[in-house]
Amino acid sequence: MRTRAGFSASWLWLAVAAGFSPALVELAVKTAEPPRSVTVVVAAALLIAAAWREHTEDEPHRGSGIALLALASALEIVGILGGASTFARISVPLAVIGTARLLGRPTLPVALLSFWLVPIPVFLLEPVRAPLEHAAASAVAAALQLFSGAGTAVGPLVRAHGETLELQSPDAGLHLAHLLALLGWYGSVILGASIGSAARTAMIAAFLAVPLQPVFLGLAAFAFHVSGSTAARALLDLGLPALVIVAFLAWAEQRRRRAFPSAPH
Repeated sequence: MRTRAGFSASWLWLAVAAGFSPALVELAVKTAEPPRSVTVVVAAALLIAAAWREHTEDEPHRGSGIALLALASALEIVGILGGASTFARISVPLAVIGTARLLGRPTLPVALLSFWLVPIPVFLLEPVRAPLEHAAASAVAAALQLFSGAGTAVGPLVRAHGETLELQSPDAGLHLAHLLALLGWYGSVILGASIGSAARTAMIAAFLAVPLQPVFLGLAAFAFHVSGSTAARALLDLGLPALVIVAFLAWAEQRRRRAFPSAPH
């Protein structure tokens, strides 16, 4: 039987979700727009999974919880009414963390997974978007030259075999680093790691994008050569991120089972 505290917590989470529904809708719309952010969807799933399986809790911190919810509410209002979409999106993780602090569950390291619910802001990407896209296109074209002797890059476009593949900013590695940092943080917090330890693991995981992204671009070039630009686009958007997610989560789960052999799986 659920306790009265459990019912109160459920109602509070529902109230927070209702209160921040405009920001959640705006975030969902942004996530659905191309280039789509796989990280946001994965972050939502991992946050729920980590909170659900967590058996510990913090002491409630009502003062900081209320303060964070008040700040989140202010940012949501400014973001929605003032057209500052980044503020509206940031209000979502702040609301999650504030509610967690108010209730004492999930713990702060788990609640901090909610920061990955915010896509990389456009204002950070825009100054480097064109150079990143051009570099990614040049890498794919160079790989195509190796595979088939055909492939030219014009700006963000790669042309070969009568088809065109447009490279986007996520194809240059920043989004992969964002995703890997999330997975690294999750892999730490399910082991009960501190915030400092989780941050170090997340940073190390993010740097794995440096060697991985060129490999991904080479695989996309091979898919382009074998099956065309549609296959290459699907591989970059979904296939390779899914492979990274499955491999990383399998590794994290194995570590958790070794650390907690008696825990339910």
